[in-house]
Amino acid sequence: MRRSRSLLALAAAVACGAPPAAPPATGAPAGPPPPASTATPGAPAPVAGAAPAPPGPAPPPDPWAGTSFPPPDSPPLHPASAVAGDGHWVRLGDASRGDRAAQDPPPLFQATVHPHPLSRYKKVVAVAMDLKLLGLHLVAGTEDPESAEVPVSARPGTVAAVHRDSVVAVFNGGWQAKHGRWGMKIGEHRLLPPRADACTIAIYRDGRVRIAAWQALAPTEPEMAAYRQTPPCLLEGGELHPRLEAHDERPWGGLDPKIVTRRRSALAVDASGRVLLYGYGDEAGTRDLALGLRALGAVAAAKLDLNFHWVRFLLVGGPPGEPARITSTLVPQMPHRARGYVERPEPRDFFYVALRE
Repeated sequence: MRRSRSLLALAAAVACGAPPAAPPATGAPAGPPPPASTATPGAPAPVAGAAPAPPGPAPPPDPWAGTSFPPPDSPPLHPASAVAGDGHWVRLGDASRGDRAAQDPPPLFQATVHPHPLSRYKKVVAVAMDLKLLGLHLVAGTEDPESAEVPVSARPGTVAAVHRDSVVAVFNGGWQAKHGRWGMKIGEHRLLPPRADACTIAIYRDGRVRIAAWQALAPTEPEMAAYRQTPPCLLEGGELHPRLEAHDERPWGGLDPKIVTRRRSALAVDASGRVLLYGYGDEAGTRDLALGLRALGAVAAAKLDLNFHWVRFLLVGGPPGEPARITSTLVPQMPHRARGYVERPEPRDFFYVALRE
């Protein structure tokens, strides 16, 4: 009887338009499945509203961006004195002799020019050094420059031990202290105070090298790793010193008629700052040396040492596993000791270039 009443009630509800009651759930999902998790197993769950992780430090800017090496070739200065090959850069370094400069990519190139309008006897041989690959370093000699402020222990007269497996070349420094007392400083050791009228070779801690009058560089002294001063700059801004323009070479050693053979040297940089140039003048005066370096791309140049016995550019190397030694010279008859500079101390200051890490 009760069942009959229930059926009558259901029929009445349908007749009035009411929907039937939902059937009982059977376990099927009521909607689409939730998306699968993309979280890495074991990783912490992201926190809602957390700021994204900051980006890592940006790489330092490339100081050599837009530069090239070796320098471009230069046309001969004077047709009457030109020799075949003038102004053409070639690799420097002989692998058969063990020169480290013979490696790839090549860090050294050389070129020759004849700066005199008529004489082929006077020439300038230049070495281009790639500062992207090499670092320049300055060493005080055991005897010169004389200094009462720097202990002997701070002037060993040799290539630093950390660079003996990477040094590529060594070359002469500047004038002896008795010839002008031009300033010099290495690290915290000031051997001679700077002169206001000097040309200055400044080596910076970031690897740059600048050559300019001291007044222009003095504000940057805290950034320098070392500096070496010389008589007034031969070139600044690509222009000859006014006294050289007037053919007056007295501030740079002049010309001694009693000396038949004269060798001179200089250090220069190009406009990009990447190319460091060592200039060797064979029977060439100071003005000729400056003109030759400018023809090969120098915009600033400082006079280094002079005379046969003191001017030298030497390549370093040797068989693998053996101590480094002098293996080649830029030109014949450059006096040196085979184990000098690297193992045996030198009495005079000098520069060297070593491969960067």
